[in-house]
Formats: sequence, structure tokens, C-alpha cells
Amino acid sequence: MIHYYQELERMVWSACATCDCPEPVSADAKAEIKRRAYDMLRIQPEWRPQVSMQTISEHDGGDFLVQTQRFESWPRIYGSALLYLPKRGAGPWPAMLLNHGHALQGKFRSAHQTMAQLLASAGVAVLVPDVMGLGERQAIGHAKAYEPFTCGTTVCGLIVLEALGYLDYLRQQPCFDRNRIGLFGNSGGGQTTMFMCGMAYEDIALAAPSGFPHTFEYNARKERQLCPCTIFPGVLKQFEMRHLLGCLAPNPLLVAAGRGDPMIPRDVVLALHHRLQDTYRTAGQPEAHELLAWNGPHSWETPECFYGITNFILRRFGLPTLPEGPLPKPMFPEDEQTLPLPDDAIDMTALAEHLTGNQRRPAADIVDVFPPKHIPAEEWTQMPRETLAILAQIASFVTP
Repeated sequence: MIHYYQELERMVWSACATCDCPEPVSADAKAEIKRRAYDMLRIQPEWRPQVSMQTISEHDGGDFLVQTQRFESWPRIYGSALLYLPKRGAGPWPAMLLNHGHALQGKFRSAHQTMAQLLASAGVAVLVPDVMGLGERQAIGHAKAYEPFTCGTTVCGLIVLEALGYLDYLRQQPCFDRNRIGLFGNSGGGQTTMFMCGMAYEDIALAAPSGFPHTFEYNARKERQLCPCTIFPGVLKQFEMRHLLGCLAPNPLLVAAGRGDPMIPRDVVLALHHRLQDTYRTAGQPEAHELLAWNGPHSWETPECFYGITNFILRRFGLPTLPEGPLPKPMFPEDEQTLPLPDDAIDMTALAEHLTGNQRRPAADIVDVFPPKHIPAEEWTQMPRETLAILAQIASFVTP
């Protein structure tokens, strides 16, 4: 079995060595990276949804208001969000889209509430929608959702498309300053934010992805089962994470990570940071890129993390920063359930069928979607399915 791993290693290094992605230092290069991102994620620009929102309730947080929003992105794809609105000033306010990660609590996770409350109390509006398949949208599907791939698209692509719709929504609201709209998020939310930097750089004033930016090469070689939203078919021959993030230059970019993150080694984050420094120097704004390495784990937990990210956003938006102190207590319990999905709601796979025009086929795991072609099919039954799935996963990053 070891020779299959060795062959995969050669495939990975060869794909990385032959990647011909241009550096994001010109308008043409950025447009090419954007095109490649759409192509790799197997989505189309015209699939980008027009998100409509309706305020269901409002809660007073003292220095800010929190509105519970019901939204519809594509027809019959529903969700709910929390919109934090400052009381400071009359607006239009700067605004941030908070893309959250793999939290079953979604928008109600304490860390997401804490971060949004800090920013809203300081004068920045924050929109926190539930990601498809998480929070109050778990029925839409996410974990173990392999069938969207059989329709010809990707789970990450659908999540990013919807997030682009949220960005459009913020830019269309007169109460927000369209020249000061940014985005951030941790873990899976850092992943979504990173892709948006390469696909909507013209509309993003600043970004602060954390807990994910590193390299696709390292991600591909992980020998644990990845969530379907972290499967990137053929990406190693197309571009690296630094290309996506570099598209945001010269606008401010903070890359953040916990020094104790067990999933993403600090050295890989530092290597990314050094390459982004070079991109920002070429763009003439070397000081616009920053690195925050907080003492802590993968998730947002420590004051250093919360205030570090918050004050980067405030400083870059021209607002007074906050002195580090006790963190605000979340307003809502993490298990809050306020807006069940309507009866006519469809799931992620039905959305994939609608957008692509292709019918799903059954897929229990990644082997059913991206079978490892470098392994003869007659040998599949001779190895554990879990091992075969890891081999298929690694190979998918090279040859979808």
C-alpha cells in the first residue's frame, strides 16, 4: 500500500511545481486568478444570488441593536442571520460580514456574538448569517454532503456564492458605507473569506481571515477525512492560497492564527505571511498587510484574539480602537432556535441540481465522487474504505 502513498506524493509535488498561476500584481493577473477560482469551485458568476432579508425581531444591546433576520438567497433556500447595528453616529456605518466556521450553533456561537458585539459597540455593523448546513440551517446539508459534487459543482463553491450574495446585500443598503465593507471569519469562515478575497476584491475594503489561511499543498496532504466543503478539485495545478489573498492588495489584509492551532502549523502560516508581504510591497502598500499570531488554540477564545482582530478592523476603518478588557457576555444562548426553515425549503443538493441542470447520483463518500484513478479498481476491496477515502481525497487535489 505504501507505493500508492509514494505515488501520490510525487503527484502532489509535481502539481505544485508546474502550477503556472500569475502573481496577483496586475489587473489582468487578478482577473485570471478570479477566473480560475470560479472554474476550480465549479460555479458560475451568474449563479450569484440576490439575497433578500426581512427583520423578524429587534433586541437592545445597550450600545447597539441586534436584528434577527429571515433571508432567502436562491429561491427556496432560506436562512436566518443576526444583524448588529451601532447606535453610535447616524451612519452610514462601516460594515463587516462575519463568515462563521464549523459551529453547529452557527450565528449563536458565543465567540461569534462576542466579536460582533465588540465591533457594533465601537461603531461597525456586523452581519452574521448561518452557513448552509449549520446553525438553524442544518437540514440544508453540509457534513457528508458529497452529492453536490455529482451534479458538477462543489460544496465550498455554493457556500462562497451565497457569501458573495451577502456582500452584495450589505453594499446595497443605504445605512452602510459601501466604501467601507469588509469581511472576516475563523476556520471555515476564514476559508470563505479567503476565496472571496480572490473573487470580489473590487468590492472589499478590508479582510481578516483567521484559522484557515496556509497552503492548499499542506491541506491536500492531511491524512484525516476533510469536510466536503474543504475539498478543492485539482486546485494544486491552478493556484495557491497566497494568490487568492494577494488579490486584495493594496487594501488592508490581516491574516490571523492561534500559535497553538493543532490543525495548521505556525510555520506554514508564517510562510504564507512572508509571501503576502512581497505581494504588498510590490503593490506599494507593505504596511497594509498584517499578521496576528495569538497565544491560544484554533478557535476564537482569548482577549488577545478578539481585541487583535477588532482593533485591526477599527483602525483600518479610521475608528478609535478599544482598550483590552473583559469580553462582553453573549446576548443569546448558544442553543437558541428562533426561525425554523419553511416547509417548502430545499437542501444543498437540490440547489446544486437547480444551478447546474444535472441530476444527482448517490455518493456516500469521496471515493464515489473522485475515485483514485492511480489505484486499480480491483485492489480497492483489499484496503480499508477509510484508507481508500484518504487516498482519493489527496488525489482529488491533483487530478479531479
